[in-house]
Amino acid sequence: MPNKQYIAGRAFEYQVMATWRSRGYSVIRASGSKGLYDIVAFRPDRKPELIQCKKVSSMATGDRLFSKFTKTIQPSDYYHQVMAIKVKGQEPVISLTI
Repeated sequence: MPNKQYIAGRAFEYQVMATWRSRGYSVIRASGSKGLYDIVAFRPDRKPELIQCKKVSSMATGDRLFSKFTKTIQPSDYYHQVMAIKVKGQEPVISLTI
């Protein structure tokens, strides 16, 4: 049986997927891939969105993840890279797109 953190992370991924679908994107969840991105969102008139989802316990942890993300990810002409973060106990999802 999956642990509580896995279940919470998966639920967050489904929440992010619903948000992108509401924007008119088709969405694929890369379940079990252990890769850099959890979700791929695409539509014909836009660049694909490669999305990493993270649930964190504090905004300080979120800030560290955003900082690492901006330092290690290179911009691309072919797709956008997104980090979506949800801080425990807070409702809005914070995201950063490169």
